[in-house]
Amino acid sequence: MDQSVFSCSARHVLDHYKTCTSVTINVLHAPTFSVYGETKAEIEMLEGKSVIFRCSVYGNPNPHLYLHDKRDAAALNQTIGTYVICYIFQTSCDTLGTYVCAAKNNLSTETSERRVDVRVKCRPQPCSESYGDREFSVLPETQAEVTLCVFAYPQPNSDISLRPRGATSFGNSKIHKYRCCEV
Repeated sequence: MDQSVFSCSARHVLDHYKTCTSVTINVLHAPTFSVYGETKAEIEMLEGKSVIFRCSVYGNPNPHLYLHDKRDAAALNQTIGTYVICYIFQTSCDTLGTYVCAAKNNLSTETSERRVDVRVKCRPQPCSESYGDREFSVLPETQAEVTLCVFAYPQPNSDISLRPRGATSFGNSKIHKYRCCEV
């Protein structure tokens, strides 16, 4: 109940005077989240699948409601009202992250938040486009150490091997395994 109208009446003891008036009571309160569309705190899904967030909030006056990606805090959706919906139709490794639904009205000094972590299972790939085609030179019979950034979720739990471009197997090559580690 945010607002209700009540009737107030008064009557004199001798019943000579009688009056009646309406009173409106408006209950103001800071935002609180009701049903958070995706109820899990963490969602794990396959690459290419869809996910929908519905963020519902209750407050009077109606709160400003934002859904944003925690990595860069750019608002994905914004509304003034009681809910916001965000659709991600083709999840990818880039979709992975923490999404935050935040609400605030003029009664709250702090922003109320609900978070959902999206984990997208995806194949290993370079951390950025700049890692795509790299070239290194080494002298024969010398050791070289090369560091490449590879991203995958879940994190690979075995060695990752490098092989010459176009090769389907390692054959007699002395190349080169490295151990995955957490960054």
